Order: sequence, then C-alpha cells, then structure tokens
Amino acid sequence: MKKRKIILILLTIAVFASVLIIKNYLRQKKITKPDFTIVLKESIYIEYGVDVYRDDTLLNIIESHVIDELKSEVPSNATYEYEIDNSKASFNYLDRAKALEWDKEGTEMFPGRLSNGAIPSFYYSAANSKAYMDALTSKNTQYGLEEIKPLNGNFIITIGEYSERIYFDYYVVDLEIN
Repeated sequence: MKKRKIILILLTIAVFASVLIIKNYLRQKKITKPDFTIVLKESIYIEYGVDVYRDDTLLNIIESHVIDELKSEVPSNATYEYEIDNSKASFNYLDRAKALEWDKEGTEMFPGRLSNGAIPSFYYSAANSKAYMDALTSKNTQYGLEEIKPLNGNFIITIGEYSERIYFDYYVVDLEIN
C-alpha cells in the first residue's frame, strides 16, 4: 500500500512537472515574422460617408486605399482589422479646388501643372498623386487657406499566427457637390 502511494505521488509530480515544462515552452515559443513587405501609399484618403466596416469593403479599403500594391508583397492569406473614422470630412474636394482657383485656366495647381480651366476628377488626379493631394491639403496664404491636418489610423495585418499593427495618416474627402 505504501509503495502504491509513493508511485502515485511520483506520477503526480511527473505529470505536474511535464505540464509546467510544456507551458513554459509554449510561452517562450517565438512567432517568426512571415516574409512580406508593406509599402503605404504616399497619400491616403477615405471617402466621406462610405460604410468602411461593411464586410465587402474591409479588404478593399486597405488594399486599394492604404497599401501601395505595386510596391508591396503580401501573402493572399493575410487578414486585416483596421481603425479609421470617416464620419467627419477633412475637406470637400470641389470646394477646396475652387478656393484654389483650379477652375480658372492657367492657375498653377502645383509646380509644373497648370489648370486647363476645369477641376480635374478626384479619382484621376488627387486620388493617385501626392502632388495633387499636397496642393489640396497644404496651407496656401495666397488664397487664405489653412493646412488640413491628416487623421491617424491603423490596421492590424495577420498572417497565420503573426500579427503586426501599422499606423498611417489619412484624409477623409467629401466628394459631394455642395
């Protein structure tokens, strides 16, 4: 009987020690960073009023508005969670362009680019050009316009067990005609 108690105590100690060893190993296990590259776009904008948290919009916002797809290499199994707020517009595109007199022929929009008398479409100009976005958001004393400060957002990219939070600045652009 005494022998059984000793064996039972030794087995209990062995199981307990094994659990502690495994727990310690798992706690020390390093999650290695997968091989990926993320390059953020030079000018990041989100449209005012778009439901950015709708399931079919989630991936599109990060991949089309935040990440520069041509310079990035992200595995197809990557998932994203993000924190952005587009409930308040940073500026109205047409109002700001008119205030800068982009609707007047010959107005210098930014160095090397003169207006042809029509405000260019946002999607074919400012959405894809840092120079346009800088001209729209920078302080302009000639026209009495203050600098538009970007908002701060972030997203978490998860690839397998690895997660990383990436911060970015962005503008919320109102594209409605007032």
